[in-house]
Amino acid sequence: MTVYFIFFLIMSLIWLALFPYMEITYNSVSKLQKQVFCFIVAILLILLAGVRKTNMGADTTVYLQALKYYQSLPRNTILSAPLVYPYDFEPGFFLLTKIAALYSFSPTFFLFVIAALIYIPLCIFISHYSENPYISILVYFAFGFFGYSLGIFRQLIAISFSLMAFHFIHKKQLLPYIVSILFASLFHTSALILLPFYFLSRLNPEKKHLFIILAIEAILLVLGRPLALFIINSLPLYAKYIGGKYDTSDTSYTMLMIYNLILIISFFIKDKEKNLQYARNALLIAIIILCLSYSITILGRAVLYYSIFLILLIPIIIDRIIVNNKLYFYGICILSLIYFFYYITKGSIIDPYRFFF
Repeated sequence: MTVYFIFFLIMSLIWLALFPYMEITYNSVSKLQKQVFCFIVAILLILLAGVRKTNMGADTTVYLQALKYYQSLPRNTILSAPLVYPYDFEPGFFLLTKIAALYSFSPTFFLFVIAALIYIPLCIFISHYSENPYISILVYFAFGFFGYSLGIFRQLIAISFSLMAFHFIHKKQLLPYIVSILFASLFHTSALILLPFYFLSRLNPEKKHLFIILAIEAILLVLGRPLALFIINSLPLYAKYIGGKYDTSDTSYTMLMIYNLILIISFFIKDKEKNLQYARNALLIAIIILCLSYSITILGRAVLYYSIFLILLIPIIIDRIIVNNKLYFYGICILSLIYFFYYITKGSIIDPYRFFF
């Protein structure tokens, strides 16, 4: 875990240098500071992901084997080569892999390219919409997104590209939003689950609806399999998972409880900030999908597209509930997020961190 803690330390020092009082205002100076911070963090993230050993990450080996396979083909046939199992990727990632093969990317350089595609859009999104980019990055680590990004390439690229569509929700531009999500789906088809969010983001549930929400969750946990089966059967690409190892789940309910706690707290914040509404709605959808995923595990992949908005929601919650002892409270929040990252990462496939050299 040492490398990750060093990353957190460096990021913290950069944050303190830019925001010595841990405060952000909405003037042009602070906006520039946020952009500088996110730019530096994007570089650090790309370096952290790029210089790792090439077998770190859940599916990293598969993607690098695909690169090696297409590099083994005659150079003039690489771009026209057909899909082959198990390298039957979506068109966007398939083309990216073949371009990398055509130009003889090394495995490490390929990892750098993947990292750039994931973290640059992410940091642009954070710099534009997060009230506290430092906390947002910690949330990205603490809730497992960084760990996923080291191996689940296609989906994390799709998630990062999908974040760019958030701009069109703010601007109420449906067609550009649809086009953006369709583009993200070229890297992972599951991105299409974000299409309804353009409309669902407008919902405005209130504190008085909490009991109804919790009741719906309970129903889905007990009787959710028929609905989950209907959803999966509507997606031929994922119907093959029914009856397989990604069918039923033995996952704990810890994350569901944490999501619900964050959701409940968010309802007690009296603020008409649109990002609060959008991020809370996204978390609510994530919770519903998570409940269904206990019936069919593969649905858990869809949770990430909505739970990613925790990188907006948690900084808002922290900012709104702080009255006194701001630095003291920030310290507790920061240490809690780092510990949560430690808790979910210790002994996993990305721990210990290993360099390629």
